[in-house]
Amino acid sequence: MTLGDGIFYATLLVVVAVAIHQISVRHKWKLVGKLAGGLALLGGLAGGVAWLWDQRQSDPAVPREFMGVQLGMTPVEVTLAIGEPDEKLNDDEKQTKEKKDEQRKSEPMYLYGKADQASTFVRFYDAKEGGEPKVEWICRFNGNERLLGFGSPDSTETEISQKLGQPSDVSIQKDGLRKTLTYSKWKVAYEFQRGHVVVACLTDNPKMTYVDEYPSTSKEQH
Repeated sequence: MTLGDGIFYATLLVVVAVAIHQISVRHKWKLVGKLAGGLALLGGLAGGVAWLWDQRQSDPAVPREFMGVQLGMTPVEVTLAIGEPDEKLNDDEKQTKEKKDEQRKSEPMYLYGKADQASTFVRFYDAKEGGEPKVEWICRFNGNERLLGFGSPDSTETEISQKLGQPSDVSIQKDGLRKTLTYSKWKVAYEFQRGHVVVACLTDNPKMTYVDEYPSTSKEQH
């Protein structure tokens, strides 16, 4: 302790002693109790606000892009950003993971890479009849790229559930071998096999469901 510290603490002790003496002489202990209670209440409120702020700050931010592609891009914007796809597919050529929405026209899907290896899948939908197709799905298959910190193959369903909480939608494949969790709050969806991520997607779609879905899949529980 330095000389300055000693002087400061000695002065503080003197001030406290004088304050206690004055309170005792004037019999103001009830007032002190009220002030102490008020300060404790204010401290509790401040602590609660700080905790809520910390929780909010720890929430992951909604991703703006994935694999160099942003949601809402047009086909030409995608090819300008990441080049010509290796394949152009449609629903008749490739079974997709979400059920077809008869109210919207599905546009060609772009595949970068080979389907049985690490690959990127980009799917478009018309925003409205006659409108230009826009990106609605950006998915990475069998790759180690991260989405909100999670990716294939090391991330698990347990880790994601602990971090992101309850999903907005759950789907299980009819054969019981694969499962998807969608978190519409963060515009992400993950597919799992044996409890590990095999597909990570950035999407505006609130559901990532199988065409052939296990009949007892619950949308409300999980």
